[in-house]
Amino acid sequence: MSERFVEYMPDDQAVLFSPSHGYLCLVEQRLVTEFDDLVGELALNQIVHLVENRTSLPKNLRLYGLVPFSSKKNGTCSTLETSAWSYNWLNGIIPPTELPYLDTGLAIGLTFKGRLSAVAGAGINRDEKALQIKQIQGTVVVDREECANEAERRSRYKMSGLHGGILWRDTLVEAWIEIARRLGIELVQIRGAANNGYRTEVRKDRLIKGYDIVAYRMGFQYDEETLNWFRTTSVS
Repeated sequence: MSERFVEYMPDDQAVLFSPSHGYLCLVEQRLVTEFDDLVGELALNQIVHLVENRTSLPKNLRLYGLVPFSSKKNGTCSTLETSAWSYNWLNGIIPPTELPYLDTGLAIGLTFKGRLSAVAGAGINRDEKALQIKQIQGTVVVDREECANEAERRSRYKMSGLHGGILWRDTLVEAWIEIARRLGIELVQIRGAANNGYRTEVRKDRLIKGYDIVAYRMGFQYDEETLNWFRTTSVS
């Protein structure tokens, strides 16, 4: 798909989409070794996406944070395919009831009041010459049977911060786009719902909402061949 994407671009931009395998490996090494700093340098107030019709930042935005996660067995050139239950955990971050399984060697976590609420995992897709976002997942699990009523269930969800006026999936995607931009990666990819590794376990409508709709809303283009979504880091 990346070759066809380049076909319609100006020559001065198309050259940026032809990195060699060796170059991509070097970029991936930078991504791994500098990941903590890259996430730490992100300014949430500059990358946050707000719900429709909201024009001002939430007053409690300072209660949100972005944190890096990396697999303890992560290699220098396998960020996209390395997955694990075992990864670094920053001191002071409150874990959810069930720790998420990371589908990639690296992930960005969204916290609210110090508690992990969501993760987005990504890595370098050398075949497509892109940074691919493979996992976008909330980590808050609310069992209906544990709640006395619907009001209690909604209250528990509210405590996660995922319904506080921000589009949390879009915000995590934007964080990865900004990291790709800083590393000089021109193409960002979101794995489509039809290509999701959990498509036989998770309802189709949930995958479409969590991946395809997010990608469409953020200006990604769908590729029928790869079943993934693409856009350049230069698109704002």
